Amino acid sequence: MAGGPLVRLFDLARRAPLATLRAHAAPVTIVCFSPDGARLATTGAEGEIIVWDMSPPNADREWGRLRGHGSRITALAWRAEGRVLASGDASAAQTAAVIGQLVNMRYGRDDEIESDTIKSLIISLDEGFVACVKAIFQCQGRLVVTGIGKSAIVAQKIVATLNSTGTPALFMHAADAIHGDLGMIHANDMV
Repeated sequence: MAGGPLVRLFDLARRAPLATLRAHAAPVTIVCFSPDGARLATTGAEGEIIVWDMSPPNADREWGRLRGHGSRITALAWRAEGRVLASGDASAAQTAAVIGQLVNMRYGRDDEIESDTIKSLIISLDEGFVACVKAIFQCQGRLVVTGIGKSAIVAQKIVATLNSTGTPALFMHAADAIHGDLGMIHANDMV
């Protein structure tokens, strides 16, 4: 949907336009439905998130705007139950502010505590973490995840998640790596 300040929804059964959402001042860069389909989050190059109410009879109405990013947002993701929306750019502190803004905007005291916990975790991430995420994002090959014992089990789950979300990944057991499996790693891969 990038390239213009609007979002178009299509009815795939009829192969026809369903709705057009206009509100961004800059080209739309990301669109992301909540897990239940009741809300749609969109962001433009201006660094603002617009959340749309997609449930009848309010379908296609603006639900609210979230601010806190000073630059282009590079990621949006809903938590599984649809009550928290995470957004990211290169600044961890601004990401935390937007998460807290969404949670505190709509929900009660318990979620404020949870929001504060999430914010404190995100703020503790240093520039090394940000550099690692950028390197993964720019990787032209596969992300190779490795481990031994319990960490191998966790690594396999990480690889499954990465592959299911479109990031090519490969699990390599560390013991197998030193016994010949290093040949599976290519020049563009990242370990």
